[in-house]
Amino acid sequence: MNINKKILNYIHILGGVSLIIGTIMPFYPVFNSISPFVYTIGVIMYSSILLMNSYKGRNFIIKRLFTQQQIGICVLYMSGLLMWLEMYGISPLNDGTWKVCLSIGAILHLYSTFRISHELKKEENKQ
Repeated sequence: MNINKKILNYIHILGGVSLIIGTIMPFYPVFNSISPFVYTIGVIMYSSILLMNSYKGRNFIIKRLFTQQQIGICVLYMSGLLMWLEMYGISPLNDGTWKVCLSIGAILHLYSTFRISHELKKEENKQ
């Protein structure tokens, strides 16, 4: 099944925007009840597009960075789960644990994204 790249790009952007909005919403008490919904939908949309991309080459550094990006996505999912648990009052750790988890996932994802693009350019110039 070949899905139009433009549609995939819109899903990726919409997922990223709803991910950010879902992250900001808990800081406003009015939106506490819907923020996990928005965040979870954003993570699902954003990560589904990222996980469709893979690296088929032999460069170990790029393979490691793709794996690191997938770990960052898993941590973002875990952050969403902790948001849900906090919303229902069954958070296993202190309140706000999802914020720490989100920070770790965002740093992993951001680092690997910039490094992947840099390494791919370096690999193109090498050939």
